[in-house]
Amino acid sequence: LHLLSRRQRQMCIRDRTRIHRMDATFVSGEMVTWTNTNHLLDPENEYYISDCIGLKTGSSEYSGYCIISGYEYNGKQYAIIVMNGARDGRWNDTHILYDYMKTLS
Repeated sequence: LHLLSRRQRQMCIRDRTRIHRMDATFVSGEMVTWTNTNHLLDPENEYYISDCIGLKTGSSEYSGYCIISGYEYNGKQYAIIVMNGARDGRWNDTHILYDYMKTLS
């Protein structure tokens, strides 16, 4: 049994979560298209950020709309976390924090 190193696991997660859309074919021959709900990854969306490497969106009655997004900028990695946002507000809030993050680099 070969266990992935921490770095390999990080790269695997990053590579999977940065995918905006993916086509897949099941063994049965059925074809499906999965689309990521993270608007920051969609080049055709007004909220798109090219430095975004994905991560996780979600919502619940208690937490509101949330997003944890990762970025590679100037050779460094960053995370932006927005919690209890409005449906589209989380994208706007992320853009504000992203712009601020760039001033710190």
